[in-house]
Formats: sequence, structure tokens, C-alpha cells
Amino acid sequence: APPITRLLFADDSVLMIQANNEEATELKRLLDLYEDCSRQCINKEKSVIMFSANTSREKSENVKRRISILCETWNERYLGLPVYVGRSRKQAFAYINDAIWRRIQG
Repeated sequence: APPITRLLFADDSVLMIQANNEEATELKRLLDLYEDCSRQCINKEKSVIMFSANTSREKSENVKRRISILCETWNERYLGLPVYVGRSRKQAFAYINDAIWRRIQG
């Protein structure tokens, strides 16, 4: 089986796979199994998929189609943390210093 890394938050889950047809098919199978066993439906309209910058458009479209999740829109932050952190971690987390400074200032 392909390695599927996951993070679980309250009522959200983040699943990470390689962007290829085999892993997407396996993830789809596991999501369907979860729905069958739990009798809960995954709301695919509220679900979001994200790809790394070096994933080709063709691969990302194939994976989205296989998993049946079409939305690629992410908010800038998730649980108060930035979704994307590039090379400059200092810039990505500068808002923490700003928030602390504003709080100190009253």
C-alpha cells in the first residue's frame, strides 16, 4: 500500500500522498471505505486539495478527478498558521511578532 501521511485536527483531517494515479486511487478507495464503515459522507464541496509547486497541471488534474475533489482554494491560514511556508520562514511568521508587539503596546 502507498504511504499515506495524515494529520488530524478536531473535525478536520489533512492527508498527504504523492500526486500519482496509483496513490490517488488508493486514497479514493480508503475514503469510500471510511464512508461505508462510519455511515458518514465526506462533503467534497467543502474538501480542498493542494499540490506542491512542482506538480504538473496534468498530474494535479488527474488526481483531482480521481479523488473527486475539485477545489484547490486554500485560505491563507489554517488553525492560525500559514498554509504555505516558503524559503523565508522569518517572513511567513512575522505576523506573530507583530501581534505580540501590538498586544504589548496595549
